[in-house]
Order: sequence, then C-alpha cells, then structure tokens
Amino acid sequence: MRPNFTFGPLDSVSQYLLYLSIVVLGVILPFLLQKWHERRRNAELAAQTCAALRSEIEANRKRANKSLTMLRGFKELLVEEKLFLDEHWRRVIADDAAGLSTSSPNIVHRETTAMVSYPVMQTTAWEVARHADALRLLPRETLTALTLLYRGHTAYDEARSMALAISVRSNAMDLPIDLSARCALESRMELIAHLLSSNEFLCNSLEQLDQLFEEGLKSLAPART
Repeated sequence: MRPNFTFGPLDSVSQYLLYLSIVVLGVILPFLLQKWHERRRNAELAAQTCAALRSEIEANRKRANKSLTMLRGFKELLVEEKLFLDEHWRRVIADDAAGLSTSSPNIVHRETTAMVSYPVMQTTAWEVARHADALRLLPRETLTALTLLYRGHTAYDEARSMALAISVRSNAMDLPIDLSARCALESRMELIAHLLSSNEFLCNSLEQLDQLFEEGLKSLAPART
C-alpha cells in the first residue's frame, strides 16, 4: 500500500511512519512472542530437570547411607576376627599353640558377607537431562556441583567392583579349616585382610560420595526470595 500525499507533507510523513510502525510491529511481535514461549518452555524444562535430579540424588544417597551403615558393622566383625587370627598366628609361630582351638571361630561367615549390599548408583535423570540438552539451562554453580557428583560415581564404581570380586571368595568362609595348619591359617588371614581393605576403600568412597550428594542437593535447593 502506497502512502496518501493528498494531506500535505506533514500528513504524508505521519502516514508513512504509521505504515512503517505497523510493518515493524508485525515483524517484531511474533519474534518476541516466540522468545517468550521459548523462555517459558526452558523454565519448565529446567524445573523438571532439577526435580528429577533431586529425586535421583536423594534415592542414591539413601541407598548409599544404608550400605555404609552395614559396611561399618561388617568392619567391626572383620577387625574382631583379625585380632583373633593375629593372636593365634603369634602363638603358632612361637610354638606356643598348646590349648589353642584348631577350628576357626567363624566370626565372619558367608551369611554376614551376604548381608552387605553394594548398591548401584542410578544416573537415569542425569543421562536424560544430558541428551535433552537441559543441563545448559542450569546455573553454573549447580552444573559444576552435579558434574562433580556424577563423576564421583566412577570412583565408587571402582571400589564396588573390587569389593564384589573379593566377596566372591568369601563363599568359602563357612568351610571348616584347621588353624593348627599354617597354610590354612595364612589363607584365612589373607582373606580377612583383603575384605578389610576393600571394606575400607568402599567406606571411604561412600563417605566422599555423601559429601558430593550434600553439595549437589544444596545446589538444587530452590532460591529463597
């Protein structure tokens, strides 16, 4: 549409500016509306992502704390049997084994090792958020804390794999052994030492992971207004 110049120069300029404003608004308004919808969708996606991650972290932390409690109780049994075996060994090598029991007390046996759990930490919410490109919507501090947390799963997985490999050997715990025989005593002491080592490694990993859980949940806490 061409402007009408019949109203003189001033009217023609005003009319031309009016047409120009309509054209500009026709271009800008849809763009602004699209941006508003995009920001709204991003805000909803960020909120859903935070809620899913918070739920996953809380569930992982609950499993980890339960496992840590059992591992600490298991460690007490391991230490008790280690002390018994150490004393038995000192008397055997000193030829002072008179009156010593020749059978293991089985303080640690197959049933006690089976009670200890080695939970798998879930990463579904993290992977979904990563593939949906939702992590870019999180604040930098939150993303940093969560990245450290989920990378921390790797150290725990290594400790878990070692503990599982050693726990397989504990299936022989209930077999009767003659502690007067040095080879049997050494074998039992070696197994207890390996179980203690893996237990300590796993406990340390879970304790470090708990600190990362704390930081991750703190970073996901809603901002106070």
